[in-house]
Amino acid sequence: GHGYARNLGIEKVETPFFMFLDGDDILAPYSIEIYLEALRNTKTLIAPINAFTTSSLKQIDTLNLNIKNEVIEGNEDVFLNRMSVCNIIFSTQVVREHNIRFNNHLNIYADMPFLISYMQSIESYTSIEGDIFYYTGEVYDPFNTEKLTAQPFDVIFKDYILSFYASLKSVNNDKVRYLLQKQMLDRIRYAFDPSSVRTPQRYKQFYKQLSEVLLAIKPAIKREKKLLFRIELDLLKRKYYKASKVIHSFRKYIRLIKNIVLFKPNKAYSKYKIYNPMRLVKNDIILFESFGGKNYSDSPKYIYEYMKNAYPNLKYYWIFNDISNPELPNDIQKIQKGSSDYYKIFKKARVWVSNSRLPLYLEKKPNQTYIQTWHGTPLKRLANDMKQVRLPET
Repeated sequence: GHGYARNLGIEKVETPFFMFLDGDDILAPYSIEIYLEALRNTKTLIAPINAFTTSSLKQIDTLNLNIKNEVIEGNEDVFLNRMSVCNIIFSTQVVREHNIRFNNHLNIYADMPFLISYMQSIESYTSIEGDIFYYTGEVYDPFNTEKLTAQPFDVIFKDYILSFYASLKSVNNDKVRYLLQKQMLDRIRYAFDPSSVRTPQRYKQFYKQLSEVLLAIKPAIKREKKLLFRIELDLLKRKYYKASKVIHSFRKYIRLIKNIVLFKPNKAYSKYKIYNPMRLVKNDIILFESFGGKNYSDSPKYIYEYMKNAYPNLKYYWIFNDISNPELPNDIQKIQKGSSDYYKIFKKARVWVSNSRLPLYLEKKPNQTYIQTWHGTPLKRLANDMKQVRLPET
């Protein structure tokens, strides 16, 4: 893994300081000069990691620079929340004196144990903000693989658990230990959110491992303010798996009911999730959407125009982001996307026709048919050969 490669790199360092730069990430041309100036009074420098940008980074506005000398105590979360060693200037002396190395058994979250060990070996650091110094690449070449954190959930979460255990072993501070436990609890809260359509499968796959992990984060669970969540975790920890699943499902429906009772903006969505039986489906209703409701075009348009002439006895509806758009035909049944009618029609329509992906929260029942035409784009054939694709969700 990359931990092994980084350990080899550490062995070859001949300078007082070093940093890690991922294969396709980019360091702004002015960064080194700024870093060297800041390193005169510190052994460790932390700078932000920015998302990919196509902007030209040739000059820096020094007036916006914010350079601070900080102590570790009280700022431990700066390292714990980082999750990456990139764009941190490390002291070679500190790393070698304390024999700090990456865990070769971790494939994705190898950075966390390293960061914790390093943090516990220093008393202060310097942070620098105010401009873009380092930004992530688009993850193509030189490894010819997908981004580590873009791998399947089961791979990611298993490695995160291993990283958590490895980090706990390296901790010599109760506060840091608790912060780690709280971080794991928050990860579980997010990854196994009852509202997510992916959660049932995740729960089924990981409930036994979760019961073991929960034993290691008991202090964080004791401080959990959400009563039902705490009860679920306690049941899971005690290996009452069926009971924990019941509470997990109950949490989902309590949220939905609360949205309805309190007239929240997602009230219509909540009604859809609570009550969507097969018997509501009407065989004579066909539903169309093009480009996520942006316009009346492409394959859905021509399928509709053929069907309304060939099968005039059927009922046809269209989803649009703006049903008041004057460019839309007047003789079609329009439904506002996200409205109460939007969810009702997805309950009733026998056939859904779309040329782009529909949201995962729309649940196709066994007696419904979803026809995905995919819109016409040259990327259908060429995307795998392109190094840079800058389109939404690509």
